Amino acid sequence: MAVIKKKGWAGLWASLALAAVGQVQAGDVTSISFEIVNNTAASITLNRSSWDRSLAAPGYFDVGRFNQNSFDANYSTNFTYPSKVNPQILRETLSYKEGERECTFTLDLKVYQSFGVFSPTVRATRAVDAKSTGVERVKCYADVVEYDNSAPFDFSVQFIMTEPD
Repeated sequence: MAVIKKKGWAGLWASLALAAVGQVQAGDVTSISFEIVNNTAASITLNRSSWDRSLAAPGYFDVGRFNQNSFDANYSTNFTYPSKVNPQILRETLSYKEGERECTFTLDLKVYQSFGVFSPTVRATRAVDAKSTGVERVKCYADVVEYDNSAPFDFSVQFIMTEPD
């Protein structure tokens, strides 16, 4: 389940429930804040994600030329039984496109558990990647800009699409 909250001017939030799968407890939701930065001379559109984008208003995820768009996605998670060998993994892939130029952004949150002297220790790692996947070349960047090392392991990412040299 993912719930999207778009950050907008004047402190207003528009929210979108992308899937409804029952009641989720606060500890079972990991929030990821996305900041999409478009440093190109053309608007870019969300081309691919795991979300049901048909529930959003047209243009909800678009980013104007030399502009940015921010939104939060809440993922239903269960980090109850991760292990050192088999971590629990949350993976998301977004693709933004303009004409023949496209950036594909991926993120992984892996949660591991090991057993300490007194209690289990849970730790998380985050990885982001950005690749130019269109016919025409474009520069793509990704970075984790903020994170929480305690459950539910919320974090923020910044994805940037910019003109090639």
